[in-house]
Amino acid sequence: MFRKSSVVVSVLVGLSVFLSVVGGVVAAPSSRGTTFISSAASAAGYCASSDELAFLALINNYRKAHGLGTLKLSQTLSAAAEHHSLSMADYNYFDHFLIPEGIKWSQNMTNYGYTYNTWRGENIVAVTNTAAWAFEAWKNSPSHNENMLDSKYNAIGIGFVYKAGSQYGYYWTTDFGGYVDGAAKTCAAAESGGSIGNTTSAYRVVATGRSSNSRPATYCYDGRQSTSWYTISIDFPRYAYMWYDLGSVITFSTVKWKFNRTGYADYFEIQVSNDRQSWTVIGTGTNVPSNTWQTLSRKTSARYVRFLFRNPNNDAKLGFLSEVRVYP
Repeated sequence: MFRKSSVVVSVLVGLSVFLSVVGGVVAAPSSRGTTFISSAASAAGYCASSDELAFLALINNYRKAHGLGTLKLSQTLSAAAEHHSLSMADYNYFDHFLIPEGIKWSQNMTNYGYTYNTWRGENIVAVTNTAAWAFEAWKNSPSHNENMLDSKYNAIGIGFVYKAGSQYGYYWTTDFGGYVDGAAKTCAAAESGGSIGNTTSAYRVVATGRSSNSRPATYCYDGRQSTSWYTISIDFPRYAYMWYDLGSVITFSTVKWKFNRTGYADYFEIQVSNDRQSWTVIGTGTNVPSNTWQTLSRKTSARYVRFLFRNPNNDAKLGFLSEVRVYP
């Protein structure tokens, strides 16, 4: 079991940064008093973004400068960290206790498969929109800095989330552990596999939009299988959509997409437009297995690409579209 050794909550007014830290100490192995909310959640959907890898480089360079070993990026810890950041963003709170799930930070780590009897700790920060800013905020706080420079930690999970309209916008969580388990995969490596090809060849998206009953469309362009666009309305949605702006009218031949949950896309249309007033259907789709890239090959010219979902089976939600790419 683990006990919380310290909790520090402070507001750095000058930076408008919200910080909180907890550290854990190891105790004798015991199953008593341990309540698992569910079986281990899947950590497979996580991949490390460029922002998260930038933070990993910052903290490891910092540790090396202090004569400490580097931290290995853990798939399980990173999935837990990302879940914590997403939970805070989606439900507008800032705490080590995951309010919607009703669990403590350490239980969240366990739920994602980090089940080892070892040292644990966590830092969280909100508002900071870059790895460098998050790092400096934690570095300048003694308790957070202590976690970053703790020699007992050998593994780290990093979860950075942005949600427009949330209380603080940007959320960072770092989860620390004494035991090194499976290495985290990077988003670049995940994207390069299978049929998607290299994301650097995809057209750049300059803006996104969506129907008011749904989450931001940016979740479909963040390189993460664990995040997705879907409806958030209380009533059963009749329809919902998200669109991408490619900046100007361009010619493309391929649209690729995938879901992170299946069963919520009974019928959808892929549409194009030059003015977002008149739309032309270039393809239709339905439910497919999650985490599987789908491809529409059709040469066309347009500025906007839209996914319009309809609800013939009266599902409670629509979408769970996790990634979309447009290729020449």
